[in-house]
Amino acid sequence: MKRICNLLIVVLMLSLAVGAVGCGAKFVLSSLEVSPEACLTGDKVVVSATLTNPSNTEGEYVVEFSVNGVMEQSEIITLGQKSSQPLSFTLTKNDPGWYAVQLGDLTASFTVLGAGNLEISPSEIEVGQPVTVSADLHNVASTAATYHCCYCARANHIYAHQDMELPALS
Repeated sequence: MKRICNLLIVVLMLSLAVGAVGCGAKFVLSSLEVSPEACLTGDKVVVSATLTNPSNTEGEYVVEFSVNGVMEQSEIITLGQKSSQPLSFTLTKNDPGWYAVQLGDLTASFTVLGAGNLEISPSEIEVGQPVTVSADLHNVASTAATYHCCYCARANHIYAHQDMELPALS
């Protein structure tokens, strides 16, 4: 009978200890970054932040990633006491516009620029022949944006590049 009582006490202690995991854990989201802050339609955008559990207790945190107020992804993160974990979300937008992102109480934004009227002249070329590439870039955001344009002749070989400052949409 004494063994059964001791066993019940051990089971009760273990149950209380397991139930305490997560109680009192506090989390801090920090260092929200969006890269790039301006891109063309179809380009990848990476949103990153750091989740920290500064408390002395392990716990779970539900990360909710929203774009323009609509939840895109959610994830349950378990963090040990006094630990941090990087978070990263990748998305692609095919419509020009200004997008607000939110992770917890942190907010940031990025702008998708529209490119139109892409022209390459001449359409067929010989090696060494000059080529003219032109496109219209439109900034549809309420703030100015810089876009880095690259002109390539073949994969991984950039022949020319130019940073373009696009004024805010008026």
